[in-house]
Amino acid sequence: MNTESRLSLLHYRTAVLLRTIVNEIEEKRRNVPEQMEGRFCIAAYLLTEVEEYVNAAWDLLKADRARASLTVSRWVIEAALNLVWATAESNELDRRIRLLVAEALRLEAARLGGLAELYPNEAKQLTERATAARQQLKALVAEAKWRLDPLDKRMKSVIRGLRPKALPNPYALYRVCCGAAHPGLDVWRRFGQGAGGATATREPPDHTAMACFIIASSTLWLVSAACCLTGLGDSGHLTRWWTDEVAPLLACAPV
Repeated sequence: MNTESRLSLLHYRTAVLLRTIVNEIEEKRRNVPEQMEGRFCIAAYLLTEVEEYVNAAWDLLKADRARASLTVSRWVIEAALNLVWATAESNELDRRIRLLVAEALRLEAARLGGLAELYPNEAKQLTERATAARQQLKALVAEAKWRLDPLDKRMKSVIRGLRPKALPNPYALYRVCCGAAHPGLDVWRRFGQGAGGATATREPPDHTAMACFIIASSTLWLVSAACCLTGLGDSGHLTRWWTDEVAPLLACAPV
């Protein structure tokens, strides 16, 4: 199977996985108890949003833009890690979800404030919306000086005993995506000093196999975390999806 065919099949299989679980969540959401509805809403929102990112990541990869593809995948794995952290301790679940929503409100207020500066004609309306987001944040989180710890600190207590051996470490995926989002050493290594001090170009490394691995595994972790949040899905099925349907298509991927 050539590279183009592999990419298309991987794209198809991740899309089917996402759409299947979104449909299941939307169907079951109608009949869940009121205290569970918020969890279903969060899962459905993240999975629906992520479809755009996953499709974009595959499209970039097909266009031979592997580093850009990795950068887009960062949103997917970060969303997954936040849900993994939130669901890691059942007695902390509701509080952790509130903190994640509070952080989203904080970022939304900052975004709207920035837009107000860029668009003076709409500043009044945008500022009002930013103020409303801050008020929602205050109503949601009782602590006056609440703060969401950095992701790396939150994940240290969770990752060690988390994953089945067949699945990739999700925090390692995140670190790779963060590196891809910045000009790394690979950029500088393209230019070396030749004889006599002349600049010699070198071929950049091929990131395609790594990008395939990360798009697929990031999707898997977000779906797995969403299933944990809602109580739906089958972890055995997700493991088989990875080992039987995805892993054989990942050329030169890490194990």
